[in-house]
Amino acid sequence: MGATNGEPERARRRPTRLPRVAGGAALAAAAVACALWACRVPLVSAYVRRALARAGCPEAAFKITALGTGCLTVEGVRLGGDTPLLSVDSVEARYVLSELVRGRLDRLRVRGVRTGVRVGSGGTVRWPLLECLAAAPDEAGASSSRPRAGVWVGEVSVYDVRVPVQVEGVAEPFELRGECSVLSEPVPHGAAARYRLAARLDDGARARLRLDGAVTPGTGEVALQAEVRLGDVDGLFERARLYLPDQVAALGVTPSRCGLTVRGTVALSAWTNVGPFEVSAELARGSGFELARPEGLVRFQTLRGELSGTPQDMQGRLSAGVAGFRLGGQLQASQEEGRLLGVRGSARLRREGTNQVVRLTVDTDLPGRAAVQVLSEAVPLLPRLLTDGGTLHVEADLVRPDAGGWSGGVLYLAEARRNAVTLPAGRLGAARIVVEGSLAVCGSAPGDLRGEVRVEEGYFSRAGARAGAEARLALAASPPYRRAEGRFEGRIRGWESLAGGVVAGPADGVRLEGRAVLDGIGEMPEWRVSLAAPKFELASAFGGDAPTCRVSVAADGYARYNERSLAWACGVRLSEGKVVTGGAEAGFGESHVAVEMAEVSSERLASAPVKIAAAVSNLWAKAGEGFALSGGVARAAVAWSSGDGLAIEGAPELGWELLQAAGVRLVSEGLTLETADGIVRARAGVRVAGSRFGVEARARVPLDRAGRAELDLSLPETELTAEDALAALLRQTMPGVEVAGRLAAEARLRFQGSRPQVEGQVRVVEGRVRQGAVEVRGVRAVVPFEAGAAVRTSGRPYVAFAAAQAGNLRFDDGRVEFQVTPQELFVDRAEVGWCRGRLNAYSIHLDKRAPRADVVVYADRIDLGEALMMVMPFKGKVEGVLVGRFPLGIEGRQVRLSNGFLYSLPGQGGRLRLDDSEAMRALLERSGVKGDVQRPLSNALSDLDFSTIRMELEPDTDGDAVFRIKLAGKSNDRAWPAPVDLNLNVRGPLERLLNLGLDVSRK
Repeated sequence: MGATNGEPERARRRPTRLPRVAGGAALAAAAVACALWACRVPLVSAYVRRALARAGCPEAAFKITALGTGCLTVEGVRLGGDTPLLSVDSVEARYVLSELVRGRLDRLRVRGVRTGVRVGSGGTVRWPLLECLAAAPDEAGASSSRPRAGVWVGEVSVYDVRVPVQVEGVAEPFELRGECSVLSEPVPHGAAARYRLAARLDDGARARLRLDGAVTPGTGEVALQAEVRLGDVDGLFERARLYLPDQVAALGVTPSRCGLTVRGTVALSAWTNVGPFEVSAELARGSGFELARPEGLVRFQTLRGELSGTPQDMQGRLSAGVAGFRLGGQLQASQEEGRLLGVRGSARLRREGTNQVVRLTVDTDLPGRAAVQVLSEAVPLLPRLLTDGGTLHVEADLVRPDAGGWSGGVLYLAEARRNAVTLPAGRLGAARIVVEGSLAVCGSAPGDLRGEVRVEEGYFSRAGARAGAEARLALAASPPYRRAEGRFEGRIRGWESLAGGVVAGPADGVRLEGRAVLDGIGEMPEWRVSLAAPKFELASAFGGDAPTCRVSVAADGYARYNERSLAWACGVRLSEGKVVTGGAEAGFGESHVAVEMAEVSSERLASAPVKIAAAVSNLWAKAGEGFALSGGVARAAVAWSSGDGLAIEGAPELGWELLQAAGVRLVSEGLTLETADGIVRARAGVRVAGSRFGVEARARVPLDRAGRAELDLSLPETELTAEDALAALLRQTMPGVEVAGRLAAEARLRFQGSRPQVEGQVRVVEGRVRQGAVEVRGVRAVVPFEAGAAVRTSGRPYVAFAAAQAGNLRFDDGRVEFQVTPQELFVDRAEVGWCRGRLNAYSIHLDKRAPRADVVVYADRIDLGEALMMVMPFKGKVEGVLVGRFPLGIEGRQVRLSNGFLYSLPGQGGRLRLDDSEAMRALLERSGVKGDVQRPLSNALSDLDFSTIRMELEPDTDGDAVFRIKLAGKSNDRAWPAPVDLNLNVRGPLERLLNLGLDVSRK
């Protein structure tokens, strides 16, 4: 029992020892693991320090704050002791242990990286950390040559990177700040790993760099997008001037208020093969650059450039808006708002086989205001034509083999439309001005240069007149471009003038031709231009009675201009000129005007003397049988300069063989010209042969203000006698008319702006006019007048006379005050003495085109005796005063007399005392009173105290009239005791009734 029982017990104990051993081992391993885990931080720290030491890193300090199965955190990393070459605030790694063993790390994040960079003289850059690592020995030895297993990281991010940059000689460093990250993108199983990367870098104020992209390390494919923003290029430039003073000075450019943005994308394959790319750069608005040589400034409103394509086929575009520029001290222009000029261009560079091919186009535009600014400074002698600006287009096609130079050509086209400039003589312009040409290129060297200037639809206009023109100037030059020459061709076409008239030349226009030479290019360029217009005919055609003209014209000119001097001359020759207007015509044999400026230096150009000579010969004119001129000659020569003013050269000449007007021969009293104090004074006189009458003309022209020119014409007070040639001429033209008296006149011409204004006065003193039974004595007249667009009186013009008689009508002390305008004649007041009383009329308006008016002539205190004396001349005494009115109608040149009357005022009678009753009997006979009553009635009327008397004149439309006399009173004749109440009617033609007294007296 004992043995039996003992064996099973031993058998049961043997199997239980293995688990105990295993458990003990496990406990021991756990204890070791726990010990290692407890010491994990010191162990890992020691391992990392030994690894850094083997890599040659300087003294390192760090602290592992977390180390777990999936996370590692390190803080306070310092390399370099007390003055660290590199410091990192924290490093965090995320992983899975099973993957970590296989070399795969989920995430690595680094924060707060600090490392310094130093910049020495000449721009040398030193990075102490890199220098320290490069100087460390390679302790790894041959083991470093063994291939190392790669590490895959899902994310690598670096935040808050700061790099202080210390510049030698500058106390304060500046700091670069940045961050970057690399992320692994999900890819299909078996595909190459692909990473997305992003980076930022800035200096805190002026510059910023942004980089995004993707990288496939297995294939070497790279796709990057980058953006650089430089907000303060001026500050960066000044900073670079501190680092690289010599290199920056060599650039010769200084930015001003400049900002820049650059964006781009690029694709690479196999790490080095460049694929499609795009790059764009844009300046901020208002960016400018100051130039050192040549000294100047350019400021852009906008500037943008683009480049895209592949290395085998690249395309580029450029667009710029220039707001202002300055080159040197003369050429400058600016624009406050908008762009001054625009530039647009494109270029393409591609490879075709073994050749490189370039095609380049550039387009620019220059607004009108900018063109005026630029041209007025760059080319002072060129008129400011580009009122609406212009454009320039350039094309270049060039080819270059791999072993050779560029060849091809460049075409250019400059164009300006709607060009105009206002000159004192008128407005000059053209619909289009074109400059076109080409430049050959061979072996990368320029060849023949050809250019052509064309003026299309040119015109000149002034005060309703207009002329058309076209011109072409072709120039050619060859290397080394010291000389260019060519020909000028042009035509002037129809001239549209005032009042519907046209000045017409040849059917194909007036031809102009000449040569132009530009010599000394590159040294001291000199222009030599000659121009001529061969002889051609000009004729005018006007409507109505306006004049028509015809003349032969030829002209030529020459100019030589360089930087130091200028000389020019021109001349116009006219011949066989003729003007016809109505029944008059005039002309000349030959006329010539020459203007010349001798060679003068540029410094004296403003004060250079200019000589002008004008001459006309064989002047002639005739108008019917009354006016004739022949053999007329006029010559004058002057010299002018801004310093010396105007000087008369030689004695001017004005004369003629014959000048006769209305049968009166006129004699010239010569012409004199003189200058003093900047004023030209001229005097010319003409007098009548055989007469005291003569007219003197005096002109005064200020040279600095020619618009203030003055012309005075005067006729001194001269007595017209019967022996005077003018009186004899008047007797011939108007038989029976006798005129005498003293006559004077003066007129003064002034300019108000561009319009002439004439003021003058005509005076007559002690004038006398007589023709048959009509006579006017003691004529006085003062008629001031003015003339601008039309003639009119001014002031208070009047005409007066002392006495006048027409037939049996006698007047005295007459005066008419009037005004004459272009439209009407206005008589303000007309009065005349008649029969010891007065006749008056007021406010008479007569339209010159159709004179028509109704006028009332008022009679005031007319003496009855004087009035009856015109009706029936008598001997005796008549007492009484009459008043009345005589209506008149004026129509055209006819005067129509309406019903008029004279009557005695109530209570104011009178007396008739005739020495002979025969005159009264003849009046009764004319009125139809006959028979036995005629004699006693005539005796009764010859001695009558009347209470009422009335005389009426009633004209008929057929020219006849009725003259009525009404008497009422008491006769003193004892043979006629009855009261007198008598109506007498005399009928007959109006003219005979007005002269009734003459008829009665004859009987």
